[in-house]
Amino acid sequence: MIIRSRIDYGAVVYSTCKKSYLGPICTIQNTALRLAFGAFRTSPVSSLHCLANEFPLIDRFHYLRLSYVVHIARNPNNPLRRPILESPIDPALQNPFNKRLRSDLQQLDLPSFPQTLSQTFTSNPPWVNSPLPVNISMSIYKTDTTPPSVIQAEYRALTSQFPDHTHLFTDASKSSQGVGAAVKTPTDVLQFSLPTYSSVLTGELYNILEALNHIVNLPGFHFVLFTDSMSALQAFKALFPVNPLVVRIQEQFQQLRLQSKEILFCYIPSHMGITGNEMADTLAKEAILSVNSKPLIAVPSTDIKSLFRTRIVASWQRKWDTHPSHLRKIQPNVTTRLPLPSTRQGQVLISRLRLGHSRLAHAYLFSLDKVPPQCTKCKSVPAVEHILLHCTTFQQNRIRWSLLPSLTEVLGDLPAVEKLLQFLTAAGLLQLI
Repeated sequence: MIIRSRIDYGAVVYSTCKKSYLGPICTIQNTALRLAFGAFRTSPVSSLHCLANEFPLIDRFHYLRLSYVVHIARNPNNPLRRPILESPIDPALQNPFNKRLRSDLQQLDLPSFPQTLSQTFTSNPPWVNSPLPVNISMSIYKTDTTPPSVIQAEYRALTSQFPDHTHLFTDASKSSQGVGAAVKTPTDVLQFSLPTYSSVLTGELYNILEALNHIVNLPGFHFVLFTDSMSALQAFKALFPVNPLVVRIQEQFQQLRLQSKEILFCYIPSHMGITGNEMADTLAKEAILSVNSKPLIAVPSTDIKSLFRTRIVASWQRKWDTHPSHLRKIQPNVTTRLPLPSTRQGQVLISRLRLGHSRLAHAYLFSLDKVPPQCTKCKSVPAVEHILLHCTTFQQNRIRWSLLPSLTEVLGDLPAVEKLLQFLTAAGLLQLI
């Protein structure tokens, strides 16, 4: 953590210097990863990054620069917002930051910087505002084990407590084409469309906010807002919320209280045959592509950062897919986290085997003659795959410890790894790895 924090400090500024200057910094990270895994210097750097689930340093710098701009974009009073996001590129300057930002976005196939919701704060301290009343009594029913008829009966019992209240239903839906949100009232339907990179939580919070805005113009003073998003309701508990949508919901709720309007937020399970919820769900799915949906373009900074991370990971994955590597047979996905034994010796041994560089097969690279060794019985290079799967010398031990027949299986989950360590001990290979 000390090395990471020192590399990250100031990276937004120095990360776009010449690659020759960044080389020593990359070496620091790579050396730290080798020490952490106990890997040899011959181990491929790209495999170290993948095994550690750590961005290559160039990709990490890319993410840090974009995250820095997100921090600026969400604060409308930041003095850097205008020169970075709004001003044209000055041709008199050599590679200014807004020009580098445009290049960073182009690498991720983004035409412009996504619109970010401004960070806001409640006008009153939390001990002055009334907490949002939330009823989650129906959360005790598990949808995978409770019959829909039971949940519907409980819903009817719940609504019977509010006979004079106006009922509103909200829901959000996400697909590859975007995010849709909808509010269903007794007389109206509100539909909204959000960008594809928005989270479902953002759609649900926007729903609730728009429902409160709509209540301002509705007759009556008692309302129940039903939602199937437990995450949204739990977000209301924060005394100092960081999500700008939660702040706006709390502010609007306080304004409605000043108008003597009472709102209760109720959780209901989804897809259980509750009519209002089913209608809101259908409307939310239709809202994704509906021309009648109100577009909501600006989203919280967390969604923007998630978008950037997803795009950078996808770029890293494409590079990994074209990289010939021993580790790629075991870990084809860069985001997969492979389990390790509890002991340091076991962690080092398994990491070296996954990386494909062992003392037995690669120690010759540090010798003067540079002659690769040969298996005394099979007359082939004693690579990791050969030793674990094919060498006839260790066939009886493989059968004894029931080693699985592929690298993906034998070096994958923890039970298989524990068997592998027993195999290495019985075969006398521990000191040769």
